[in-house]
Amino acid sequence: MRKNTSSVSLAFIILISLFSSFSFAASTQESMENTIDKQLGLQDSINRASIEMSSFFYDVQKSDILIITGSKISVEDKMIFRIIQSHLGAGSFATMTDIEALNNSAIYGKTIILLGSDRTNYISKEVSDKGFLDNSNQSEYDPLKVEYGISDSGKKMLIVYSQKEIKNNENRAVKNSPLNNFMDEKYVPAAATLISVFLLYLWTIVGDALVSLVSDYISSKIADKATKNKKISEKKKQHHEKKLRVHQLMHMHEVIALVFSIIVFALTLAWTWTNNMSNFWNMFLISIIIVAILSIMKEYIRQNFCYERKVSTEYLLWPFGALVTVVSTYLGNTFSLVSYGLVDDTDEDEKKFGKISFLTSLFTLLISIFAYIANIIYPSLLLQMIFVYAIMSTFIDMFPMSPMGGADVRKWNFPVWLVMYIVIIACYIFMNFTSYI
Repeated sequence: MRKNTSSVSLAFIILISLFSSFSFAASTQESMENTIDKQLGLQDSINRASIEMSSFFYDVQKSDILIITGSKISVEDKMIFRIIQSHLGAGSFATMTDIEALNNSAIYGKTIILLGSDRTNYISKEVSDKGFLDNSNQSEYDPLKVEYGISDSGKKMLIVYSQKEIKNNENRAVKNSPLNNFMDEKYVPAAATLISVFLLYLWTIVGDALVSLVSDYISSKIADKATKNKKISEKKKQHHEKKLRVHQLMHMHEVIALVFSIIVFALTLAWTWTNNMSNFWNMFLISIIIVAILSIMKEYIRQNFCYERKVSTEYLLWPFGALVTVVSTYLGNTFSLVSYGLVDDTDEDEKKFGKISFLTSLFTLLISIFAYIANIIYPSLLLQMIFVYAIMSTFIDMFPMSPMGGADVRKWNFPVWLVMYIVIIACYIFMNFTSYI
């Protein structure tokens, strides 16, 4: 069985990881801005959009143009818009956020460029509600969309946004969280995660005692039955357990654990990404397909690695983890495991299992990155749910507390785990908390 992580070292690790991830995200944003239009195949679309926008404003003085940026625009969209602005020579344009523009009379009589659709820009929503763009012209430059219209003051107006704002879904967990009654919405995910970590830490303190109590009760029942039935020798029992754990194909109880885990995570994803029951079952169907495919692939890789390296493992249900998964989702951010891999309590097996856990987590991390990039170029709900689940499961699984896989990776190679988790946290924050998806 795995040993528990001390609270002091765990807190220190979390603080280092979070600090490093924010530094990593900040240091890479500028380089991403310089390469996104080249590496993601957006150069042609941006050029064509910029030319058409310039033509639309050919007779407008730069001093008359105001750019209003949506407060909910994703980080990658901000980068794309910044590239467009540089192509337009927008350095001399006046700019403000949609929040600053709300109820601001200074914006009236201006020629306005709105960055972000009515889902990410409050002014775009106001414009849409008033019908200023009902008869407007529209142009598409995958993955961008541009709409042209005339404001109520007779001035030209343009709105530009990425198509994923329309094709992708919105995370509703934070908005539905009861923690909104006590704190600002932007702090809800962090608070929900910390509460979940605290619950898991409590389990490490009282869980062993509860398990021991239940185990003693079950053992007494078995002992009573053993007096009436043929006893199995200790040597034969150990051989049987070893044979059970070193296996290439999953046993029935492991299949049941995997199926239960898939269902729970699919339900939490469906609840998180829908705001009414009419769409819930459609989202559940999409979620269960994605969660099932990724979970089965990941478990297949893990099982084969364990079999090839003769590592004794078992895939088990974790009822308390399932409970925390549901609770954390309700609070605003899913964080816990429903089931996990148990490894024999030997140093050799633990080190091997740590490396295996690292490789399987690396697999899901790469899946999340590829799906995220693909979703920028070809926005779709399917790609969105793939990277959402992949990065969420990787973030949870690599957390350095038993029974998460990160505890085994940390024992196997602490520097590798630390670098890996810094990257995972940076991706998790970038994909979920700094972007509208």
